[in-house]
Amino acid sequence: MYRSISLLVSILFFSQLLQAQQLIPLDEQAYLQHLNSTIENTKNNTIVLSNKLLLSEYWAQSNSLKSKQILDEVISSSQKNSLSNGIIEYYKGFYNAHQGDKAQAKLYYEDAIKLLENDIKNTDILIKAWYNYAYIQVEDRGYDYMVKTLTEHCIPLSEKTNNVELLAYSYTQLGLTFMSVGQFDKAEAYHKKALEELKKTEKLNSVHLIVYFNLVSNYCYKPDSKSAKIYLDKAKALLNPFEKSQLYPNYYYQEAMYYTTIQDYTNALASLSKGVQLAKQGNQIKLLHLL
Repeated sequence: MYRSISLLVSILFFSQLLQAQQLIPLDEQAYLQHLNSTIENTKNNTIVLSNKLLLSEYWAQSNSLKSKQILDEVISSSQKNSLSNGIIEYYKGFYNAHQGDKAQAKLYYEDAIKLLENDIKNTDILIKAWYNYAYIQVEDRGYDYMVKTLTEHCIPLSEKTNNVELLAYSYTQLGLTFMSVGQFDKAEAYHKKALEELKKTEKLNSVHLIVYFNLVSNYCYKPDSKSAKIYLDKAKALLNPFEKSQLYPNYYYQEAMYYTTIQDYTNALASLSKGVQLAKQGNQIKLLHLL
């Protein structure tokens, strides 16, 4: 019974979980300080505008007004033509997707993909544009389209440019897609493949955390609580130094799943309560829905 209920929940909230797994650095405060410092102290207009777009992307999930204000500054800048074609279109798509305007976001992502497909310097943006383009169409085109996009675009482009983090991210999101339809062994294989790729990186990062979260979910659905606990502990250790991270609500979601798997409902409810409180404070609507 638990496995059936868990699988149903996974299917119902798959799209929220995908969007909740935003690629942001573990040390968010240092990241924000770096972006703001660069904007304030750099005279190169292209660098300033690029960092403003990153700020807009960061705030899109939790502060739409701030995100839109910063995005508009770039759009209205007389120096915006110094940016590569397709860059602004990607960030317009990202903003609109997070505001629920999927139709408009789809158009912006389509433009970004067309303009960036031959731009070697910005392949990372192209990969993210393809991924987000597929994500916003999951409800209409199904999981097969997400699998097709990851295997035919995101993964090959990541391999071609040797972008280990985006390659690992693509593998684990492919695993998450298979998990959502109950193919847990296949999902586990792709999550583990992501971890193999991440061995090539010098330090732990937010992609590690996302893979750990996905493995916790996958093992809970199997269910295999012992394996789930291993990766839950890894996630906790990775997050410990960053007390104000907006990734904590997702951690408490995973922790609640683990406690539910071992039928410790008191602690499961306590974890959910912590996650709900933090998600509300951070205005993280997708994670709040999950919790």
